[in-house]
Amino acid sequence: MTKYQIITPPTFFNELLGLPVRIQKAVTQKVKVLERDPISAQGDAKKLKNRVPPLYRVRIGDYRLIYTFDAGWVKLIAIRKRDDQTYQHDFGQIDLPEEAPPDVSFLRVPAPPEPPPSEPAIATSQPLTREVTPADLHQWRIPEQYWPALLAVRTEDDLLNAPVPQAIMERVLDILYPRSVDDILQQPQFLLNDAEDLDRFVAGELTDFLLMLDPDQQRLVETPLDKPVLVRGGPGTGKSIVALYRVQRLVASGQTPVLFTTFTNALISYSTQLLERLLQGDLEAQGVEVNTVDSVIVRQYARAYGAPRFAPEGELLNVLHKALAIAPMAGDNEAERQHRREALQALGVEYLLDEFTSVIEHWGLTTYEEYANQPRIGRKLPLRASLREAVWSVYETWSQLLRQQGWTTWGNVRRQALELARHQPARPYRAIVIDEAQDLSPVALRYLLACVESPQSIYITADAGQSLYQRGFSWQQIDSALQMRGRSFVLRRNYRNTAQIAAACASILGGADEPVAAIHNGNLPSIQFCRDITEEAMAIRDFFAAAARRWRLPAHTGAVLCHSKQVAQQICAQLNQLGLPAEFMEKKQIDIRKPVVKVMTLHSAKGLEFPFVAVLRLAQEYLPHNFDHLPPEEREEAIAQERRLFYVGCSRAMRELLVCASADQPSSFVQALPAMLWQRIEP
Repeated sequence: MTKYQIITPPTFFNELLGLPVRIQKAVTQKVKVLERDPISAQGDAKKLKNRVPPLYRVRIGDYRLIYTFDAGWVKLIAIRKRDDQTYQHDFGQIDLPEEAPPDVSFLRVPAPPEPPPSEPAIATSQPLTREVTPADLHQWRIPEQYWPALLAVRTEDDLLNAPVPQAIMERVLDILYPRSVDDILQQPQFLLNDAEDLDRFVAGELTDFLLMLDPDQQRLVETPLDKPVLVRGGPGTGKSIVALYRVQRLVASGQTPVLFTTFTNALISYSTQLLERLLQGDLEAQGVEVNTVDSVIVRQYARAYGAPRFAPEGELLNVLHKALAIAPMAGDNEAERQHRREALQALGVEYLLDEFTSVIEHWGLTTYEEYANQPRIGRKLPLRASLREAVWSVYETWSQLLRQQGWTTWGNVRRQALELARHQPARPYRAIVIDEAQDLSPVALRYLLACVESPQSIYITADAGQSLYQRGFSWQQIDSALQMRGRSFVLRRNYRNTAQIAAACASILGGADEPVAAIHNGNLPSIQFCRDITEEAMAIRDFFAAAARRWRLPAHTGAVLCHSKQVAQQICAQLNQLGLPAEFMEKKQIDIRKPVVKVMTLHSAKGLEFPFVAVLRLAQEYLPHNFDHLPPEEREEAIAQERRLFYVGCSRAMRELLVCASADQPSSFVQALPAMLWQRIEP
């Protein structure tokens, strides 16, 4: 007889822990029956009315296990008591609407605004449904360090504000306030090896389960390992999760050592935690390294030259001022040479530094001839040959002055590491998985290609819409050996954001008319206009409190994203004064599990996700900055980069999004947003 694959949402595990012990044990036995016979469950199955997909129930004493099934799998949904209020008297099922919910998987533009989320929101603070006891917390497998906080809870607001991790909060809420089935059906699904996994979970022997991929994602995991693969997708499409499963497949096939790499430390920390769960053991022992590209590069550079001493930006500009004054200029006479120097001075040192880092060092150019022939992708101001020659002279002088003072740059370290990698006797990796590759420079990508046995063993995820740090993304320009034609795939379904947030984010980049594929539904994002930082802090506090009640999550699962460290630290202090625990976190210090509101810069938030997000200070001169110091031709591109940064920040929001804009000098980014996708709140 065929054995069905058992899958379950995370809520099911929480509900299981809240059951009487005798019912917990009976659940496993009933699931064993469903593994073999979900159609009739040995005559016990009953189909519930008016549901898409069809739902069924089986009896376990006074409880009912709700499930659905299809070809080869059974999905466990919920366990509810027969006389619980979530049952309907007319057809003996849990509280569901008579009609199936609308399909929002492919929502183009939400108009009018969609109804509130389906889960039972907590509108005002009421006493808990029952007292929570130490015996409860022990059975629910709550770590004892959180018992004092939970035992002190008396009302729903107390619970939502309790200083406990999100996973603990969700477990208590799922037990005390069961979710609607509509909400549960939208949750991610986990795979069980067999029914006994439920007993092992209740006993605390099994804590993590593998995530079930959708068919498109699974197809990408299973693409041949002997060909390069490029996976493109927007925020929340699961391309990073698919990349982690690719690592698992490489390990299972013996293609190690394998490097999983990306741009930021925040992504590395998150990916390491997930891979440790996926591979169920020590990563190093299994031949897996998880590291940023630059960490790998610095390691190789340091072996040959010692630890690099990176020049801070202020020092780079100081040395550039000197180089601009003394660099030799070509020309037939002194007047012509002086004219070229004045032309460079008119461009400004900030522009020249950007030319050095974003063109010359970005592409790893080592001679004037290479620079003269390099397309300056993303640079709007054309530089005639004589001016390029002058720029190169200043660059060489600047580089020499830095070396004399013992300084170096990231671009120089990457280029030198690339040369070392090209001449190493053996390549250290059999396969490399690169996540968020659009944020890597061509030199960094070439370095990775020089570290893998074959370019056929490269797996890449990328999203050009999120690119913050590089201009121009062409695989053929990077390396002729990297042939992606016919090996490029696209993921379109958004699992992170609500349809409303996804559509609003698309409008930031001018894509309001593009179809949005999202499985979650919620409220329109809000733009609140504030006069000062006090109003900003109060707006954020109230936003998090309302979102916490609506989505049954603690307020501290939210994040505040700012354009600068200074603004982030200021708003953090204001939130704490208002009684909302908040902490400023820099890239390497981000702890998404800490029970405080996370305050960070927009750059630091890339690759992360939070249930609630507030993006702060959308004002002229702040976001976007004033770029009057740049040549007119370059200002448009600089503003476009900051618009992409705004987009990345907003797309971190999973369920609720607030943008705080200046009431006196609102950002041009805000003024351009379509009213049908954003709710505006005037001061």
